[in-house]
This record gives sequence, C-alpha cells and structure tokens, in this order.
Amino acid sequence: MKNKILAKALNSLKKIQDREGTVFKSEKLDAKSITILIENGYLFQIVKGWHCIQSPTTQAGDSTIWYMNAWSFFAKYLTDRFGKNGYCLNPHDSLLLHTEKNSIPKQLTVILKKGVSSSKTELPDDMTLFAYEDKNNFPTNIDKKRGVNIFTIEDALCKSDTNSFINYPLEMEIALKSIRDVSTIIESLVSLKRMDTSAARLSGAYEYLGREKDAKNIKNTYHTIIGTKVNSFNPFNSEKPIFSNTQLIKSPYSARVDELCTKYASVIDEQYSNLKSKQINIENLLSELNEKYTQDAYHSLSIEGYKVTTELIEKMKNGNWNPVQNIEDKETRDALAAKGYYEAFEELKSNILTYLTSKEHIEDNIQDLQSKLYRKLFLPSVQANILKAKDLIGYRNSAIYLRGSEHVPPPKEAVLDSMDKYFEMIQADDNILSKAILGHFIFGYIHPYIDGNGRISRFIMNAILVSHGQPWVIIEKEERKIYMHALEQASNHNNIIPFAKFISQKIEDAKV
Repeated sequence: MKNKILAKALNSLKKIQDREGTVFKSEKLDAKSITILIENGYLFQIVKGWHCIQSPTTQAGDSTIWYMNAWSFFAKYLTDRFGKNGYCLNPHDSLLLHTEKNSIPKQLTVILKKGVSSSKTELPDDMTLFAYEDKNNFPTNIDKKRGVNIFTIEDALCKSDTNSFINYPLEMEIALKSIRDVSTIIESLVSLKRMDTSAARLSGAYEYLGREKDAKNIKNTYHTIIGTKVNSFNPFNSEKPIFSNTQLIKSPYSARVDELCTKYASVIDEQYSNLKSKQINIENLLSELNEKYTQDAYHSLSIEGYKVTTELIEKMKNGNWNPVQNIEDKETRDALAAKGYYEAFEELKSNILTYLTSKEHIEDNIQDLQSKLYRKLFLPSVQANILKAKDLIGYRNSAIYLRGSEHVPPPKEAVLDSMDKYFEMIQADDNILSKAILGHFIFGYIHPYIDGNGRISRFIMNAILVSHGQPWVIIEKEERKIYMHALEQASNHNNIIPFAKFISQKIEDAKV
C-alpha cells in the first residue's frame, strides 16, 4: 500500500517538475504527497511553503542541492511574494551578479517598490534574505540575471558607495572595465538624483585604472549638463589596480581567473622557494612512473569515489579488460574508470617523453594535453556504449555543481574564455612550484568538463613536476578531507596557503 502511495506521489511530482522545474511552491502538491516524498528523500524544504526536488541518495546536511537551486528559488519566490516588477536586488548584490561572483552572499538584500515593511527570511546553510521598502531608490530601469531583477550595471555603479570600492575592489574593477563607452554611466549619473559625489568617485576610479580620457569625459559632461564642478577622488584603498593593463575585460570570469592566478602566484613566490629544474634520466623516470602507477591510480580514483582495488588496476595494466566478451567488465563503473585511468596515464607518459626528448616544456602545450587526457579517461565508456563519441568533444555544455562545496564553477558560456586565461597563466609563470600548484587548482576551479576534472588536474600538476625533474606526487585517499578543505579555502576564502603547503609538503615527502 505504501509503495502505491509513493508511486502516486512521484507521478504528481514528475508533472510538477515538467511544468515548474525543480523548485516549486508547496501548495501545488497535496500535503500527503509532500509528507511521503520528504520521508523518502525526494523533497528538500527551502523555506516554509517552498520545496525543491532532490535525489533520495542525497545525504542529510549536503548543501549542494541548495546551491544548485538557489537562484531558481530566488527568481520564483521573490516574484511570487513581491510581484514581477516589485523588487530588485540592492546595488551591491546587483554588481556581484553582473561581475559573476561565484558564491551567493550570506545575506541577499532586496529593495521593494512599495507596500511591504522590512522582513528577514532564514534560508538554508545559514543564509538570509533581507527585504525592505525604498521607493525613492527603486530603479527606473531593471535588468535581469539568473532570473532575478537587478540594477543595470551603470546604475549599480552610480549607487555604490566608497565602501564597496574598498571592500570589493575586484568586483568594482571588473564592473568598471567591462564598460566600453562611459557615456552610459554619464547617462545614469544625469538621470539619477544627487549624483555629484558619485560622479567624483567614478571619474577618480577611472583615473586610477589609467583611463584618463574616460575620467575627463565624465567630469566635463556632468559639469556641462548638471552645472556642478566635479573634483575627482580615488575610492580604491590600494596604490595600484588589480589588473595591470587598461584593456577592456573579455568576460568577468576570465578576469577572475586572471586575478586568482596573479594573486596566488605572488603568494606562492613569497612564501615558498621555487623548485629547481633538474636534469632527467629518461629511462629512470619511466621506470619510476611505472612503479608508481598502481598506487597513483588507486588513490586518485578512490578520492573521486570509485571503489577500486589494486587487483583491478593491475588487470587494466596487464590488458585483461574486455568489455566485448566480459559482461562484468562492460557493466562495472569502477572498471571503466580504472581502464580510462590507465589509458590516460599511458598518454601522459608518452607526452612527457616527447617533450623531454624535444627539449620543449610540456606546460606550453597543456591545452592539447588536457583534451587528450579527457578523451583517454572516458574512451572505455564509449567502447562500452555508455557514452557517445561526440561526448568526448569539447568542454561541458551544461552547468555543474560540486558536492559539498560552496564554489560554483563558471557557467558553460564562460568556460572557453576562462580556459584561455588558464593556458596563458601556465605559459607565463616562471615559478615551477607555482605553475604546478595553480595548474592543478585553477583547472579544478574552472571545472571545464562534466567529469574527470580532479584526475586531469592532478595529471597536469604531476606532468609539470616530473618534466622538471621533480617527484610524482600521490595524494592518498586518507588525505582526501585535508585535500578538499585546502581546495575549498582557495576557491571560496581567498587563501591558497593551505593548498600550497599541502602540495609542497607532498613534494618534499616524495623526495625522501
């Protein structure tokens, strides 16, 4: 009887999902169905009266489902509660969306057009939604991003105070440099009220960024139209900009990758001694890699959640895997992963050998290498008819969310620009340690593929290390918690030190 009730509830849920998506207002489903779906792990309550659909395998306390659905929830909830055009994120939170900040603010602040007193709504993962009425500052022009009403980027810049420049210099630089023609900013300054200070602040900001002509244009045009003389001042609390050139930003995400690479490379340079490139005996290197393969594959696959044994890995190494004649091989996910790892490892060895004998640097062609590794990792799944060959072409074409992490990788549209910046960084960095650490971290930060990113990032790190005479580093499955915490610190808390310290120590330990 219980199974019939659950089946009926799931059927109703499927209809809602087809119509509404994964986030819906609870009143669209009867209370009895909601109860049984929650009991069986199919529903997650965001706030009272709103649910989202989840997999019954989702572990209690896993916040991934919230981060996956947060913006969809905000778009639906805010419209339902305040009306389609009755709300707008405040200027600060609007700029965070315009500049593609990859994490959701702990408190999202919303301006209301009329008729509602201030309110605070508690959200999952200790987040809050604060809404207040402010009809005098409610925007005339509303933009939309991720389905949510926001200020236009020009109005948001005009409405931002000096504290925003001091506390969020990266976002403010990205916003300012993304604007090609400052006449759109001048138009906002003129149409908004009491913008004398904003005009002085924005003209000073553009002077600071080296765009003197744009700064002069803002001052002179504002003076001509409004009649107020503008005395520029620099709102940033630093001696020089984050980005060294005055060129327009290609995309907010590529700018973030650029900033992360520059900042973290500087930190690594200051905190750690650079590794020295050593002369390599190719025969000894290949022998060492062959010896390390079994343990490397075991730990790397285990970190990603695959259940593998050294016996299974040896089976791949000895060529005893046959998905055509052995149905067990064909259907075993872990076997497919192990076979793919072996193929990718062999590809990596071949590439290292090629570059060592040609006297070129492998890091100068990471773009070609990482795509080869991706194809090798998942070729067994194509052979087993689980994936199609076309699935191995190019980067991911959908959004991706990382289980247990606050970090949200760039949207599919931003992956190409972000990867271009990543390849530039790899080639430009002269510090071997920094190149290896950031070669790993930034690849995982961008997450260009649906799967295999962790394995490829570790391959890239080791390719750089061993091609410069440094040891191959094996991150053991028992270290997974420390390893993932260090990556999280670098992704979401502006702190590369834990990850740099972890990898540096692994290199030293491998030398013994």
